[in-house]
Amino acid sequence: MGLFAFALADSRALELGAQYLVLGALPPVATFYERAGGARGAVQGWNAARGLIPFRFTREALTRLEDLAGGFAVGTEEA
Repeated sequence: MGLFAFALADSRALELGAQYLVLGALPPVATFYERAGGARGAVQGWNAARGLIPFRFTREALTRLEDLAGGFAVGTEEA
């Protein structure tokens, strides 16, 4: 997923009140998630599937990505 599409997904997570976004990354894309503001490591109570690297994006990182998306409204009728 490109950075813009990822930023839109993060924006939606913020709208839903997420404190973190966690995911398991394939090793070849780990650098992409690091550059996007993610940190390696899981959130308590969640583990990545075998062979995947756990990543977490804090609310602060999600907000930076939302800003990157240019403030596009997600899930609203405003444009």
